[in-house]
Amino acid sequence: MRATSSEFHTAHKDVLTLAATYPAQQPLVVLHSGGSSSPWARWSMLASPRGHLKVLDDGFEWSGQSWPELEEALAGVPANDPLAIMDAAIAADQAISIEKDPSLPFMGGWVISLRYELGAHIERVTNSDADLPRGVLADFLWCPDAIVHDAYSDKWWSIGEPQVFDPVIAPDQPLHMDEWKSHPDRRGYEEAVSRTIELIRRGDLFQANITRQISTNCRGGLREFALKALSSSGAWFGCWMELADSGLDRAILGMSPELFLDLDAASGTLRSRPIKGTRPAEASVMELAGSEKDAAELNMIVDLMRNDLGRVCELGSIGVSQPRSIESHPTVHHGVAEICGQLTPGTRFSEILRATFPPGSVTGAPKIRAMQVIDELEQSPRGPYCGAVGCLSTSGDLRLGVSIRTAAFEGNAKGGFHEVEGRLVYGTGCGIVVDSDPTDEFTESQHKTAALMRLLD
Repeated sequence: MRATSSEFHTAHKDVLTLAATYPAQQPLVVLHSGGSSSPWARWSMLASPRGHLKVLDDGFEWSGQSWPELEEALAGVPANDPLAIMDAAIAADQAISIEKDPSLPFMGGWVISLRYELGAHIERVTNSDADLPRGVLADFLWCPDAIVHDAYSDKWWSIGEPQVFDPVIAPDQPLHMDEWKSHPDRRGYEEAVSRTIELIRRGDLFQANITRQISTNCRGGLREFALKALSSSGAWFGCWMELADSGLDRAILGMSPELFLDLDAASGTLRSRPIKGTRPAEASVMELAGSEKDAAELNMIVDLMRNDLGRVCELGSIGVSQPRSIESHPTVHHGVAEICGQLTPGTRFSEILRATFPPGSVTGAPKIRAMQVIDELEQSPRGPYCGAVGCLSTSGDLRLGVSIRTAAFEGNAKGGFHEVEGRLVYGTGCGIVVDSDPTDEFTESQHKTAALMRLLD
């Protein structure tokens, strides 16, 4: 098998309008960057996966086309080692011969969603193996064929042999939702924030990211809703992943502005761009820029990420390549910084994750104690929310966004994802420090739902 790239010609203006023409029964995955002139809002891709590897707490499940090399790579991998399963799958893909094009960020490979609960298997924050999270820890979609779009040049590329369908006019299927409910409710969330502040004052930790989830029952056109959400959100690290299954159908809609990890395989540069500090878009940028509390939150996470990247990067190569700055997105302003390092040659994907996952901005500092506090105070598993999503190219290039502004669907996709019935869950949360105010933190968590809620007006 040999992966190649060539220019692709289409009348569609972007990946999302092309995705809207895909047949209902054809599984679809989209990674979408848009909304500004940022260099992180340049590349988008669309694919129909050939296979789906579910990485479980006790093994894996593969569905899709026969792939003997993958079966051979996974044979004998310990069932209770999810990171070893990932490494084996990546090795099978990277054995494929490709004609590398350094101008393209994706030459076929894996589209990945890592669940937050994978972190408990890495850091072992629970008291015993019996307390470790169960079920799906990661989804790897094998996409040797893809269509890639460059917003800068407005050019398209065909990777491998992607299927090209006659345009399908999707039925007008709105997504109907029941009333959204918060878990915990406002009082419960503010109590969790207050308890976190007590632990910080006691000296247990410096910061923890405390979250809540809002959920609703839904039915109707989820694919149409997701593509509309990506189009209007301007998310730099947006995603839509359809995970049809024999039992419970799942899907992930991500509208994240935050880069977790970016690896340029040719140069070995590994970078992260953590976010801390949020204001609604209608507020003044200077309000956030002048906030000492928000600056302190980000400084803590910058130090944490410097340490995390330092575990796998060459000694002396770690640096803050961009100090704190304010980025404006369609619904919010954020404080962001950038950390870079030179990855030690030969470092495996599992070693990168073991050093850095879960992202520091959605855990806190110090990371392990923050994860323990999160486990004690939050009522439900986070699932895809606060994990990571993105792609690992056959060429070795890696780009993962932090899975914030993320909605997860579980239920029945009767007519493909044009006709679903099930439950939609959306996560939101805030970094809590010693001078946090529980009421203000709840309000900030509300601001972070705006990317989704404005679609419902």
